[in-house]
Amino acid sequence: MQVSCLNGKVFKCRHVILAVPLPLQTRLTFDPPLPSLRNQLIQRAPMGSVIKTFMYYDRPFWQEKGHSGTAIIEDEEALVEFTFADSKPDGTKPAIMGLILAGRAKTCVTLTKEERRDRICKLYARVFETDKALKWVHYEELNWLAEQWSGGCYSAMMPPGFLTTFGRDLRKPNDRIHFAGTETATEWVRIHGRERYKQESAQQGRFSLTEERLTNQKY
Repeated sequence: MQVSCLNGKVFKCRHVILAVPLPLQTRLTFDPPLPSLRNQLIQRAPMGSVIKTFMYYDRPFWQEKGHSGTAIIEDEEALVEFTFADSKPDGTKPAIMGLILAGRAKTCVTLTKEERRDRICKLYARVFETDKALKWVHYEELNWLAEQWSGGCYSAMMPPGFLTTFGRDLRKPNDRIHFAGTETATEWVRIHGRERYKQESAQQGRFSLTEERLTNQKY
């Protein structure tokens, strides 16, 4: 097998473990082409929409009020739906991490970073019932919708009928190409599931190589 990159590098190998997100696999060129169902599969699972935000403060004001920093915000007008305290293990750099999910993420990408920041800190002031939430010292965010190499987060979204139609082909190798990634995990999706099934795929490759050696061995 041969893997050719846009920068001109070429890698020759016996097996390939492909852990690229499903919709991004449509950007790759396969020769020979993928089987029909695999080709259709990767066109039908768009990536999720998430913006991860970090609001930093000089003091963990939520602890002073007896809060953990975790909140579930059930307000359709709120940008953030979930929050978690994200200070360093030693307590320095106190921050609240907030997640903007799904439709809200797609809607608020039209706002500037500063507009999102201002709306979020006002939301925290209301949720944690203190104006100290307005006195942020730094703000960071990661807009996964704009990430070139993931296309979104946390994983591919499988619409109704996807698994009943393509489920058998989701983990099925194509000759010596082994498909891995969080969507192929049997448990623990996201990072843990992805890494677990990558290891399983690598093990499949080792078994295949062992079979080849036994087949080609002369007695």
